Amino acid sequence: MAAYLVAHLRMIDPAWTESEYTALLPSLMEKHDGVYIAGGAHEQVEGDPLGEWTSLVRFPSLEAAQAFWNDPEYQRVAPLRRSGSESQVVLIDGVPAE
Repeated sequence: MAAYLVAHLRMIDPAWTESEYTALLPSLMEKHDGVYIAGGAHEQVEGDPLGEWTSLVRFPSLEAAQAFWNDPEYQRVAPLRRSGSESQVVLIDGVPAE
């Protein structure tokens, strides 16, 4: 069953978006069969703001999403994102298709 990585970011210093992090991310997602579904500015319709940028990535399973997140290559560049943004990231199971 598919699983998703959902990331909400509040940019502090957007310079990190032009770093090795951004260059490496597509190949790391592909390595774990991740597909970038959506990303960008969003409209907050209820609740406290979660940031001005949201990304959604689909993986074939929760295990694949966890493998992406825990991949040493990702963990090596994750501090670049953390240095330039405040982030909330969750991995979430999908639901079976009807």
